[in-house]
Amino acid sequence: MHVAGMPAPVGFQQGPRPAQNGAIVPSMNAPPMGTIPLNTVIDHIIHKTYHDIVVMADLLPGKPDMERKNDIAHFANRTRQLVIRLLAVVKWASSVGKVSKCEEITQLLDQQAMLFIDTADKLHTLANQLVVQARLPNFAIPAAVDVLTTGTYPRLPRAIRDKILPPDPITPLEKAATLKRLNQIIMYRLVTTKIPLQIMELIVDKGMVKLVVPGEFQAMLTLMGDEDEVPWRLLKLEFMVEDRETGSGRTLVHNLQVNYIHELVQSRLIANEDPIQDLYNVLHSFCLSLQLEVLQAQTVRLIQERWGRLVQIDEYLPGVKVVLSYWRLTPYKSTKQELMTVAVHQRKTEDGAWILDVTHKPPLILQNVNLVEKASKIRDLSFERLLSDTIKVRSFHKLYELQQMLQKHIKNDSTKISKDLSSLIVPLIKPCQSNENLCVSIDPQTGIYVPMLTGLEQQLLDEMEKAINESPMNLLSWIPRFRNKLARERCKSSVQNLPAYCVDELSFANNSTHPIGQLSKDIVYIKLKNFSNFYVVVELIPNEEITTEVLYRYHLLTVSGGTSRPGDVGDMKADSLVQLETSLCCDEFADLKISDEDESGDVGSHFNSELAQVVSVSNARIPFISLIHDLAKEGILHQGLMEDGIGIGLSVKIMSFPEIPTNVLQTILSKKLVASLLECSFKLIDKSPKMSELSGTKIWIAELVFTDRPLKTESQHGFLTRVMLSFDFSSNDSPVKLFNDEWTSILKLYEPVARFSTAIKDEGSVLHHIVTVHSYNYRSLVLKYGKSKHQLVTIKWSIQNDKFVLLFGRCSSTGSNSHTIASHYLVNQFNSNPDIGKLVQILHDTSQPLQAICSLSSIPLIGMASNQPGGMQQNPKSVSQSFSVIIQSPSHIRLIYRSTYALDVYSLPDKKVAIRDGSLSMFDSSKVKEGMYPIVGLKSFLSLFESPGSRKRSVKEKDDPPAPDIQSSSANSGEMRTITRGVWAGSNPVILDQDVFTGLLSSQTTTSSYTTNILEQFLGHTLIRRELEHIIRSTPPDSPYYTPSPSLVPNPSVNEPLCTFFAANSLMFRCTMQFPGNRPHLNLAVQQVPPLVMQEHGIPHENWQNDDLLILERFFKMRVATQPFRPSNIHAFCSIISSKSLILRDFINVMRLELTPHQNDPTVKWIPQICLTVPPWLSYAPAGLPAVYIKDKILIFVLMTMKNFNPANPPMNRQAHVMPIVWYLQTNIATLPAQNNPLLQRIEAHLRQYMEERRQTNTECHMFSAIKYLMDNFSPP
Repeated sequence: MHVAGMPAPVGFQQGPRPAQNGAIVPSMNAPPMGTIPLNTVIDHIIHKTYHDIVVMADLLPGKPDMERKNDIAHFANRTRQLVIRLLAVVKWASSVGKVSKCEEITQLLDQQAMLFIDTADKLHTLANQLVVQARLPNFAIPAAVDVLTTGTYPRLPRAIRDKILPPDPITPLEKAATLKRLNQIIMYRLVTTKIPLQIMELIVDKGMVKLVVPGEFQAMLTLMGDEDEVPWRLLKLEFMVEDRETGSGRTLVHNLQVNYIHELVQSRLIANEDPIQDLYNVLHSFCLSLQLEVLQAQTVRLIQERWGRLVQIDEYLPGVKVVLSYWRLTPYKSTKQELMTVAVHQRKTEDGAWILDVTHKPPLILQNVNLVEKASKIRDLSFERLLSDTIKVRSFHKLYELQQMLQKHIKNDSTKISKDLSSLIVPLIKPCQSNENLCVSIDPQTGIYVPMLTGLEQQLLDEMEKAINESPMNLLSWIPRFRNKLARERCKSSVQNLPAYCVDELSFANNSTHPIGQLSKDIVYIKLKNFSNFYVVVELIPNEEITTEVLYRYHLLTVSGGTSRPGDVGDMKADSLVQLETSLCCDEFADLKISDEDESGDVGSHFNSELAQVVSVSNARIPFISLIHDLAKEGILHQGLMEDGIGIGLSVKIMSFPEIPTNVLQTILSKKLVASLLECSFKLIDKSPKMSELSGTKIWIAELVFTDRPLKTESQHGFLTRVMLSFDFSSNDSPVKLFNDEWTSILKLYEPVARFSTAIKDEGSVLHHIVTVHSYNYRSLVLKYGKSKHQLVTIKWSIQNDKFVLLFGRCSSTGSNSHTIASHYLVNQFNSNPDIGKLVQILHDTSQPLQAICSLSSIPLIGMASNQPGGMQQNPKSVSQSFSVIIQSPSHIRLIYRSTYALDVYSLPDKKVAIRDGSLSMFDSSKVKEGMYPIVGLKSFLSLFESPGSRKRSVKEKDDPPAPDIQSSSANSGEMRTITRGVWAGSNPVILDQDVFTGLLSSQTTTSSYTTNILEQFLGHTLIRRELEHIIRSTPPDSPYYTPSPSLVPNPSVNEPLCTFFAANSLMFRCTMQFPGNRPHLNLAVQQVPPLVMQEHGIPHENWQNDDLLILERFFKMRVATQPFRPSNIHAFCSIISSKSLILRDFINVMRLELTPHQNDPTVKWIPQICLTVPPWLSYAPAGLPAVYIKDKILIFVLMTMKNFNPANPPMNRQAHVMPIVWYLQTNIATLPAQNNPLLQRIEAHLRQYMEERRQTNTECHMFSAIKYLMDNFSPP
């Protein structure tokens, strides 16, 4: 398809060919004249649009924002018009079929006519011109001989050979020699040519010379011959002018412009007597113009983005100069500011070269030559840097003038200009720190003075800025004002780490008549925050000789009435005002009064030694005045304030104690306690890091020295006992009140201690054998008890709770005190009867049983739920503990096992314990507590360990209570369930020795990662057997479980209380609880069902090997009836034994591989293990459920462990992998659950390969053979 009016592309145009007479003969396949293909039109439009976009991308970043928007809008409009025209052509071309056919027919006819005409013309020319003059050439005999004899044609003309065969390339040696010669020619030409001095680098290499003018351009030239007339050839031209601030790293000259300048320079190099000089002049002139344009663009962007109206371009002539004015706008109208400009323009030097020069108006003052030099030239082609250097010179001059003014009017002035010349530093006070200097700098945008002082309010800084900009002389009046303010701030910072704060202003009702009104106007009030009516008054006095120094005068002021918060005014009155001397200030507080009020304030962070000494000494003496005042109010006699020694501290010694209303006995004991007190004194000390329970930095210490201690202790020796009572100094309560409370607690504890002292000294008492007094400090009593005296109990009186408290611990750092769990009951019992002897007896009787109970396992386990009817319905995936301990009283403990069984343990004297079934009511043995089950065989088990002389079991007592009546229980009513009435042995307690009880609860057996004890083994086996009975009873009628007739089975043992007898298909099972060696064991005996029983129940006859039955018995003992006694294990085992014989044989074979691994067989790689409970680390299966499921399909989890490897943690080790296998019984196909797991996908691939091999050999698939195949062929990913 073609479009009229456009030429055809070269690739499609075979074109008309000229005839002999000059006529044009059209080609057969050529398009009609005056047309062009549509794809060529589209391609042309696309290329043009792309070219325009590339040009805009190069040029737009350097243009202003408005010009960029206009260019983009024009481009979008042009492109839109062009695309609209293209759309019209495309629509017209799609409907031009008939016209095209007519054009093709006309073209074909025209071509045929032209062919006829051309043929006739050629025949006429041949007949009249060519044939008339034609002659036959000589025969090429030598060539014919060569062809006939040698088979080659070696006489080909040289002209043809030279046109077809390319010449041989030159060798590397020839190339190197040529370049070396060319370098010599270039160097000779350079020597004989005038080179401008501005060309800093001339590099001749590889037949080229590189001319470099830094910051402007570099050009590469060469020569095409060695004659002197051969002109220079410009190979490459590169401009080095860069705009580092606004250019964004792009080149400033477009490629089209570079090409144009390249051609221009090359044309001038051909006919020029001084070509290198002319090249430099042309390129240097262009670079100067380009640099001025860059500076103008930087200035425009500087105004738009940062400076705004603060600077202005006063004049810009492209390629000539740029003039910028600054410091044009100031916020203060009264300031007389001369217009300042900086201009960049071209200037011709004395040697005739043109350069960019900088001119300032008014001229810069040469106060700092280095600064002026930087501001007089352009560096890195940056107008902003030039402006910054110029402003720095102007700012330095203004600061220098201000410094000269201050030195003229201030005596001994020490102002200086900062090292970076950016600010004038005015010291205000001596000694002066860096943050206490007044800094005056120049605003770079407006040229005004900007003062700055750390910590000063912004409002004052604004006022000062306005004043000194209106007249710099105003600075003289602000400096003294700031000096006094800094002195005030120093006073505030001096007491920030002390218990005091500063008050800027106080108003007194008697200010006019009191001496406080005669002081100077610059006064700082320092409030002692621990004492509401004391102030330290600091008077600020200027030094006439040294202007930067301030003198301080100190006074101590006492006030009365009103409040003491900063800024408060009212009826406050000034009482006494005493001037203080720093060397004698400790003697100035004798006649001062004190009030009951106390106020605290904020604390700062600076320090001044002189003021801090005054405040510290005041704080040291005044608290004792308050203490003496409180002691007098309570009627307590004392010896007054005394010094313990030089540099030691102060103290107040107590002579008598107040009467505490108590009973007659406590009054006698109180007098006895006071009589044993030798000394009592109050001290105020700094808090140590060990006293973290007390707030503040100081504490009160009341030291009591006792003699004649009532108890002998193992940790205290000598006749004296020192008791240190500490009180919080910052507390709202007075230390005298706190001391009275502590004295009351000492007296409260002294009464039971006195009685205990009498009891333990009795030779007939056993207390001194069962307890040891560790320490007694009159505030607390610490006793050691237990079998090895490693357990501790601390008895003390709690002031906050107004009762005795007991704290239990151990002498060793490991373990805990078992009585901690019963502390609540022990505390209540001791407070009702504070008898230490009785408490010690209870602790002694219950220590060993509680210690044994606390040693029970508390590890949470999963899959422990037993969802039996009438019990606690739990989620199989829930986590539960083996034992739960419930304290009924200090001597009565209830143990709950798996939320199913309960044991009541009673601690008895003479190292005995009593144990009974806690699920049975104490009043009616037919009542069972909600959610609990009677423990079958408990009496028989405990009788093995019963103490000699205990009550023997009655003949009427039964040890196998039935399951509770489910219908009579209510899950929400809380009522007790009932069982068949009878004399149940478990309801009566069994007496055991405490050592035997400890042995039952001590960890003795360790299996894998589980540790158990004899009691847990018994309860676990009982739970497993009850779960087994529950499975047998709850199965549907069509289940494989049944009970054979006793008459058909020899020795059925059906009537044994701890035996469960049942049958499944062709096997009989007898699950029996036995106690060999006083250890509980749950055994499973398996035998084949007699033929008569099979015939009675319609069971097909099966022959079982004894080895298979022994494998089942061993598997039950090692995997089911073992720790941690999961009910899910027995469920999975019952699913296995109730399956069909063919499936059961496969399971037995897998069990055989697990129980008897072939350790010596080198071909065995893996050892399988049947998972009875779903492991918790599997993400694709719910944890805690039975891992064997047999219905219409078999679901089994097999743990494959590498041989000779004992994994401590299978899921975290690569040597053990869990394989879930699903076997469909109807189709006899094995597969895996659909999971995006590489391990499962690899196992499934092996199973498919196993199925395919069995199918090819026509062999039936079995579960055991599939697992064996995985053992032989599986390899982990």
